[in-house]
Amino acid sequence: MIMRFLLWEKYVIFITIVSTQVILAWLSCLPIKDLIEAKVVHELLCSMVERSDTVLLGPNNQYLPKIVSVFAEVLFMCIVSSKVVRTL
Repeated sequence: MIMRFLLWEKYVIFITIVSTQVILAWLSCLPIKDLIEAKVVHELLCSMVERSDTVLLGPNNQYLPKIVSVFAEVLFMCIVSSKVVRTL
């Protein structure tokens, strides 16, 4: 629980400092292919969407299509990787 709090505190500080351009650059790098990194990064994306982060969503939700595209790609990668594991 303490670790979660520390991560959340760092996250809040991170969002406070980061400019819109950095968020957009980060969003353009998604989805992440490395499984270890992907879990952390995509969880961060999910939590930002859950709280309707205005910087992430952009004015008039203009970045929402990119976010939905990232979620679709992540879901597709999960489905494909689980089918590959089942066939082995």
